[in-house]
Amino acid sequence: MDSARFLLERLNWPVRLARLQAAREYANLFADPSFGAVALQMYLTWLSERQTENEVCSGLAVLLAASTNYLPGVDVLSKNLPCPSILADYMLKEIYGPAAPSGSWASRHSGRAPPSFEPGEYFLRHQRDQIPPSLAAELLRLERLSGLPFLKQWAFEWEHTKTSTDAPLSGFPYHFLEAALEQSGVSAQLDQRQGDIYRSAYLRTLHCAVDIWRMPLEEACEAATKCLPLNRGLVDIGPVDRPHWLGELPDECAPDNAPLKSIMKEILKAATKSDGLVPVHLRTPLSLKISEFSSLTLSCALLSEDFVPVPDTDIADLRTTAWDLPTGSLFAGQPRQLGVDDYAPPTSRGTRLPFCVDIFPFPFGYWMGDLFHLGLSLPASYAFNEVISYHCRGGGILTEMNGQTIGRWTTWNDHWTYLYPKGGNTRCGSVSEMRPVDIITAADRFGLKVGWTADVKIWCREKSYDELKLIQKSTFLFDDGEIVR
Repeated sequence: MDSARFLLERLNWPVRLARLQAAREYANLFADPSFGAVALQMYLTWLSERQTENEVCSGLAVLLAASTNYLPGVDVLSKNLPCPSILADYMLKEIYGPAAPSGSWASRHSGRAPPSFEPGEYFLRHQRDQIPPSLAAELLRLERLSGLPFLKQWAFEWEHTKTSTDAPLSGFPYHFLEAALEQSGVSAQLDQRQGDIYRSAYLRTLHCAVDIWRMPLEEACEAATKCLPLNRGLVDIGPVDRPHWLGELPDECAPDNAPLKSIMKEILKAATKSDGLVPVHLRTPLSLKISEFSSLTLSCALLSEDFVPVPDTDIADLRTTAWDLPTGSLFAGQPRQLGVDDYAPPTSRGTRLPFCVDIFPFPFGYWMGDLFHLGLSLPASYAFNEVISYHCRGGGILTEMNGQTIGRWTTWNDHWTYLYPKGGNTRCGSVSEMRPVDIITAADRFGLKVGWTADVKIWCREKSYDELKLIQKSTFLFDDGEIVR
């Protein structure tokens, strides 16, 4: 029982990945024949003790990760929600369907902020570092559209929530991030106690907007999902083993005189021998003996014969596209059709059209921030003549066309930590793969050549107190039938 309680408390742990893993592991306990009933009762008791709206939503994430066969009855669950919210209602409908009870949150706010109220110094100083700046940006957008004081109301709700919970004023996370690293631009995938207070106040602001300002419910619900901890489809994504075909080849890119083009070919040839699929976008850290902060990015693209990249830029980088999910927070379905001109990056001369784009879903689920930061690099719709769809299966993301799997995206951890440098990612890797025939067909359709671009980034310092310095190099090559046949 102590270990089960430990898992529940990890739902409030500052490291977001720890929260995600705790939700998955606790959800598995519900299915245990000998312990499932006890685990469920412990969960309901724990949930009933939560003090804030955001804590309740973190608790409901366990049910997003659970099998529908082992869910508690929705009426029983509703009696154990001490802080209902517009987001909790959304999550209940995702878990139980549209018949789930709703509407008990409308009055859960502190009333209008009085005209004399002024936001405090702490609130103003930390509203963009204790949580992502996107929440403040969303309230600013709503304020400009409506002329109503969303930001002031947020500060007012924060004061009330902070006082009612007696939450400590989180400062710099010294236990998780060295000051010297922070000064070098290193950040951390963390959420401290005040992150919970800011998010809860954000939700209470939306309650006030619906209850008093008559904000449309659908619009408020969309804004609330920016605090969603988990995406219902992506919760099934799990790290696989690092691909064996990588070996130590990425480390060979580190020396100044490394033959990058030859190493690129070795990696690609080793990968295609495994099951015939071709890596069209690979991101992987180099080993710790090279640097804690490092990466190799290798990307397949359609290139014109006169292609010249822009100097001193990431030539294997991808454009990001937003995807409004077709069904709630389920990462599944047909992506929108993308225009080629919008996703061909700038060049000094010629054309580079990557086969992949980084998909950013809405709603997304902020506990998986390290993966969104890395990028869900999936085959782009413009690369195919027919409609494609994405589905989460087998721990990864599959790309399908006419019911047939034509692409696969997987991810892995490599001595993972929650730290990442400016312009880099945490120590996780990913590879997106496609069938050779689809690559060749696209090249013929666009009248371009198949090529490969690569970026190597290494952040290093001679002494532990020195600032990190970025060493970067890039190159490209044309395939000429060596890899894709």
